[in-house]
Amino acid sequence: MKKLICVLLIVVAMTSLLAGCIGAFKCDGCGEDKFGIMHKEEVMGEEFTFCDDCHKELEELKDMLG
Repeated sequence: MKKLICVLLIVVAMTSLLAGCIGAFKCDGCGEDKFGIMHKEEVMGEEFTFCDDCHKELEELKDMLG
């Protein structure tokens, strides 16, 4: 049973990598090279890529503004 769970977790991780939501990228918010989940957001008609930390800050700012 443990092997099956490990295989399923690996399949999910590989699928996520192939889907492009996890990987190496440069955050447009902080300018740092990151590895992990990237969040794509449209800001004033342009698409930006944010790391988790910058995305959380952006969401908090959205909540404060409206």
